[in-house]
Amino acid sequence: MIFRLVAFLSSDYIQMPLENIGPLIRRMESQKLLDAVAPISYSLVSPSLLKAQQPSNGTEFVSPSLTLDSFLTNDKARRSKIIDETYKNMTLTATFLAKEIGISDVGKVISSYPSALLLDTDTQIRPCLEFLISIGIDSDEIPRVIESFPSLLAANVTNMEMVTQYLTSLEVSPDIFGNIVRAFPSILTLSVEEKMIPVVDFLRQIGVTNIGRFVT
Repeated sequence: MIFRLVAFLSSDYIQMPLENIGPLIRRMESQKLLDAVAPISYSLVSPSLLKAQQPSNGTEFVSPSLTLDSFLTNDKARRSKIIDETYKNMTLTATFLAKEIGISDVGKVISSYPSALLLDTDTQIRPCLEFLISIGIDSDEIPRVIESFPSLLAANVTNMEMVTQYLTSLEVSPDIFGNIVRAFPSILTLSVEEKMIPVVDFLRQIGVTNIGRFVT
C-alpha cells in the first residue's frame, strides 16, 4: 500500500520529488493520510488476554494484528474498494488544486499539509475559496495565500465568519480584511473565544486602546 502512495505522490497529479516522499510519510502530519490509504495494524487483544496466552516455556508471544476495519467487517474486498475510492477522491482534489485554484506546485502544498488530499472539493475547499473571494481576495491571489498557509483549505466557513465579525467589532474595516488575510492567513483559523479575545484583553490591560488600528 505504501508503494501505491509513493507512486501517487510522484505522479503527474502532484509531481513530488521521490527524495521528498520518504520524509513526508514519516512525519506525524501524514498520519491521517496514511490511515486513509494504508491502514496501520492495531492490536485488538487486551493486555490481560495477552498475559494469559503467554507460552509456558517463556518465549515471547506474538499477538495477531488486525486492522480495525478488517476486524469490524472481515471483508478485504470492501476495504480495497474504500481505499480505491479514497485514491479517486485524492486525484480529484489534486487536480482541483492545480487546475481550478491554479496552484503551480501541488507537491509543496501537500508537503506542508498532507491532509489536504483528503478534503472534499465541493463541501470543504470550494466554500473556503468563495469566502476568501467574498472578503476581498482576488481569485488570482488565492494560490499564493493557500501556498503560504495550506491548512486554510480546511478552515470552517462558520469559524471564519466569526473571526471577521469579531474584527468588525474591534472597528477593523471590512475593506481591509483582504489585506489582513494576505499577510496573516492563519488568522481565519483562530478560535475567537480561545485565542483572539484573550489577546485583545491583554492588549487592553497594557494600555492599547485602539485595538483595530493595532491589529492592522
